[in-house]
Amino acid sequence: MKRVAGFTIIELMIVVAVLTVIVALAIPSFMTARKAAAETKAKTRLRSSVTLSEQYHSRFRTYSPSLNEMIQAGLTLDYDIDPQSAYIFSYSGSGSTWTMNGDPRTPGKTGDNYFYADQTGVIRFSSSGQADASSQPIE
Repeated sequence: MKRVAGFTIIELMIVVAVLTVIVALAIPSFMTARKAAAETKAKTRLRSSVTLSEQYHSRFRTYSPSLNEMIQAGLTLDYDIDPQSAYIFSYSGSGSTWTMNGDPRTPGKTGDNYFYADQTGVIRFSSSGQADASSQPIE
């Protein structure tokens, strides 16, 4: 009998096993990179908030009481209302102050750090819970 060209079941099982090991090693690195990207995006949004809040303050001589007020004033905000977003942002403002927090939607999974910004323009973070004015500034 002639041998037919092709792969044996053993060879295919070895290839599948090797691919499984490679994927298992790659997933943690992928998740870490994904969390880092989400945290970078959160910091960028807070930096934008600092700029936009100062623009609002320059125009109206007071800080905006809400994000909607800034949008109505014609200041564009890049915030996802998407429920799949990795971070949840909350803003509050009054005449002379404002604060904004960016918290991971699922701590440990979508992000490890909590972020905070206010009228000082300093963005702060905490890895142990919601950040505030006494948290460590980012570098």
